[in-house]
Amino acid sequence: MPQENEDMTIRIEKVLKLEGARGYNDDAVTCGLEAFIQQNLPSALSLVVGYAQSSPFDRQKAVSLLHDHLAGADVGEEPVDDENPAGTSPPGVNPIEVNLADLLLPVRYAKGVGEKRAARLHKLGIDTIEDLLTYLPRRIEDRSHFASIGTLRRNQEVAVRAEILAVDQIRTSERTTLVKAAVGDGTGFLYATWFNQPWLAKQLPRGETIDLFGKVETSYGKLQMTSPVWEPAGEGMEIGRLVPIYPVTEGVSDRSLRALIARNFTLYKGVFCDTLPDPVRERHHLLAKSDAIGSLHSPSSLETFEKARRSLAFEE
Repeated sequence: MPQENEDMTIRIEKVLKLEGARGYNDDAVTCGLEAFIQQNLPSALSLVVGYAQSSPFDRQKAVSLLHDHLAGADVGEEPVDDENPAGTSPPGVNPIEVNLADLLLPVRYAKGVGEKRAARLHKLGIDTIEDLLTYLPRRIEDRSHFASIGTLRRNQEVAVRAEILAVDQIRTSERTTLVKAAVGDGTGFLYATWFNQPWLAKQLPRGETIDLFGKVETSYGKLQMTSPVWEPAGEGMEIGRLVPIYPVTEGVSDRSLRALIARNFTLYKGVFCDTLPDPVRERHHLLAKSDAIGSLHSPSSLETFEKARRSLAFEE
């Protein structure tokens, strides 16, 4: 990365940290965060549209997404349109009018993917847009079942919905920071802890309701989850459904891969062609290719997931 882009990355990180330290009041820069991102990281503009009018909780979510985006995006890009947040399009390609040939484009042209992230995806064998959309999860994790805190038992893996009652940030050693949140749902209390993620203390405001998923543990007679998955209540992206779990590599998290696939499948799902004749698919109870790919990444049931895998395997 050129030196000027490295400098810009550092500058953006400093602004985001300052915004969090000031309570997400949109005063880290005089022009406002939305204008600052539009000028310096246009590929992430969609994440902060309407930032000044958003609630504090939504602002925290936006800043968190900006941190994730910055970890994989190229800075110093040209402004982008809403249809191609990756910031680039190959010559002669209209990102709004996609077709089958576009699936063979390098993955750097996919929504949300720049040169840096494309290099990381290459380590997973993902080199084209089709590779991204047909990248298979290794398993499905059932995060659809919510339980009341009062019914939780040790070693359960379960989702809960609860109100944040208190949040503490504790430095346990020179290199370790612990964020601990106490949550409750009227039936009991649970402590959620995260290590070396100090920014979470600002993203978990007291009084907000969140969804958590993790393994239940007990410590000194108190229920707790260590490093649980969490999101605002009812968001339904990471909790409250069957979640595909993908093989990942350094710099590409499972969560970010799910988001990339979801964003691009919405754009390209209509261009997949079926190579099998309809009578063959009907005789063997197979899904159409687009439906099979969609069911792999967002299955309605374990049965549908297995049917989707069988459909693609049969075609191959």
